[in-house]
Amino acid sequence: MERWVGVLLIAVGCAGTDPSTVPTADTGVTYDVPCAVRGEPTLDVAHAVDPWGLDDAEIGCGIPPQGGAPYARFRLRIGDLALDDGATVTVTVTDLDTGEALGGTELVMGFVCSNVGDDADHWVGSEVHARFDGYSVEELLGRHVQVVASVATDDDLVTTSGTGTLAPF
Repeated sequence: MERWVGVLLIAVGCAGTDPSTVPTADTGVTYDVPCAVRGEPTLDVAHAVDPWGLDDAEIGCGIPPQGGAPYARFRLRIGDLALDDGATVTVTVTDLDTGEALGGTELVMGFVCSNVGDDADHWVGSEVHARFDGYSVEELLGRHVQVVASVATDDDLVTTSGTGTLAPF
């Protein structure tokens, strides 16, 4: 009987806890849960090989190894958003001088909670490839562009943008 009372007390004690902390079984001390929602959602975008952010970055653009339309590679890092079930990712690339929509992508993507380095406590996923259907690489290189990235769940939407110049890989 004493065992059941202890289990009941632990369960009742957990009922009102902050979702970003979890009590340990033996001490009741709490610790942070990686990738828990603690505030407003954040989204960082970067060219696939650059530090986070697009602030007049050089954005590599080229033909994929298997052939096809030109593309640019991006990566995303998301904080304070529940992404256990994945999300819809949208990336659009627009020419800043002409306003012309050059390309982009929309896909449903899974994410993992990173626990190391600069990405710790953020959701990260595979590269996102924006495609430029109907253009040659030569028509794209040198264009000053705005990149808008968004991540949408059933309940939330977070968006960010940056600028750069399309350059060869």
